[in-house]
Amino acid sequence: MGSTGTSVRQLQEQLGQLRLYTGPVDGYYNQDVAAAVARMQQSRAIDEPLGVYGPGTRDAISTAAM
Repeated sequence: MGSTGTSVRQLQEQLGQLRLYTGPVDGYYNQDVAAAVARMQQSRAIDEPLGVYGPGTRDAISTAAM
């Protein structure tokens, strides 16, 4: 939460492709992005803290957004 930059923008784009995030692609990891990450984690039973973009979540999103 609170991270910014190109990697967050890419995450927002990937979550948008998966229809998990509909907010602006502005490079800010805010509550809406965290909620979208949590939805992904729950749908894939990823064992990481909800809303935290960890390695398991990163792999799942990258694979699903291809």
